[in-house]
Amino acid sequence: MPVGSRILKIALDYERFEKLGGSAESALAYIHEHQARYDPRIFKVFVQSLSDARQLTLEHVGLMALKPGMVFAEDVMTDQELLLVSKGQEVTECVIDRFYNFSRHHKLPEQFGVYVSH
Repeated sequence: MPVGSRILKIALDYERFEKLGGSAESALAYIHEHQARYDPRIFKVFVQSLSDARQLTLEHVGLMALKPGMVFAEDVMTDQELLLVSKGQEVTECVIDRFYNFSRHHKLPEQFGVYVSH
């Protein structure tokens, strides 16, 4: 099985469990209980990445407070439902510039949900 498929398998199983109403902790417990289903190396990296993600905090900031390295916690849409960036995309200088340019002619959300590393 290609490595991309093995990565998707564990990520989709985790996400599916969360979407069914489980907490992040219970989704992680589920993954641990069924770890034999996953490539051991991918399992180890996936669990470590979840641990690293717990060191992130969710903040809501305005355009002026966006900084490179933050990660969008939700899709960012215009008032006309145009997708600007997807959940999980990293904030870069280019994205910030694009938002400033776009805000001259279109309405952007006043606040953006972002993950910030501490």
